[in-house]
Amino acid sequence: MISQQLAQKVVNKIMEDVTYNINVMDKHAVIIASGQKERIGTIHQGARKVLETKKRNVILTVTETEKQGINDPLVVDDELIGVIGISGAPDKVEPLKNIVNTLFYFLVAQELEISRGHAKEQTIRQFWETILKPEVSYKQSLQKTALELGYNLSNQSLIIGLRLSTNKPDEALLKLINERLYTRNKESAKNDYFILFQETKESTLSEFINKLASDARVSFIAYSSWNNDIYKCYTQANATMSLATILNINNQIMAHKDYGLYTTLIASRTELGHHSATYSIDNELKETLQSYIRNNGQINDTANELNIHRNTLNYRLNRIAELTQKDPRHFFDLSDLLYELILEDA
Repeated sequence: MISQQLAQKVVNKIMEDVTYNINVMDKHAVIIASGQKERIGTIHQGARKVLETKKRNVILTVTETEKQGINDPLVVDDELIGVIGISGAPDKVEPLKNIVNTLFYFLVAQELEISRGHAKEQTIRQFWETILKPEVSYKQSLQKTALELGYNLSNQSLIIGLRLSTNKPDEALLKLINERLYTRNKESAKNDYFILFQETKESTLSEFINKLASDARVSFIAYSSWNNDIYKCYTQANATMSLATILNINNQIMAHKDYGLYTTLIASRTELGHHSATYSIDNELKETLQSYIRNNGQINDTANELNIHRNTLNYRLNRIAELTQKDPRHFFDLSDLLYELILEDA
């Protein structure tokens, strides 16, 4: 269906170069746009005949109800959406009619494509708003919307969290992301995307993630476990991304299942808040602790990453133990320090 606003916009554009009046009629033969504004809202008799026969109607003789002119069906994507007419002696306006038809068709088709794109964006936005509510019920209407968007809510899904190092992905990466439904984290200042993924014959999880990870603009990827509850998947992916931020992790692929205890703490950290022991250490010691955790407590690997001597690293670890009363070289103390880092970021 063509809107009155769109039809009048196109008529005005064409009549900048055409001196003959142009009318646009809807599927009920009502004039919805015209160079003669007083005719808008009236019935066009020639359009009635076009809608009945789906063929061109040429009016040669002026009558009380009809003016000379040519009226053609307006068909977009195999759908008859209205009639376009040009007033004037047929032998004079016919040379212009095909040009007008073609121009009108392309302008309308372009506007309709944009309109459909906006409608799809709205549908996707509403889908995410609904699906990311706790304990949402997968009603028939929501399942229908999901199927229209290419997803089956009866199948298991997961959420892939993606952080970019740039404000906007390049064309190739954006095309890959656009193959799936995605949303942005508006509460974060980071360039985070959350992609809804279901496996298909054409693309497995590992293949899709490897394609994402091959782009230099991707800082890290964090994905949830498989689940029928998409909100739970989103929570897991978001918490795993938060853990990556806390530990200052880059260039890695993180699976929620490998960090379940800590991501569970992150998800509930607003309810666990208390004074964090890591507040008492400066940024240098904090970065040292983050690196030590990232490297699984390996002294050589941590020293190499920080570009410092082993003795310097041991000195810093001793300072952390002195200031926090927790020695990062002891398993349970290191676990407590990681827990404190999580609370500090709450």
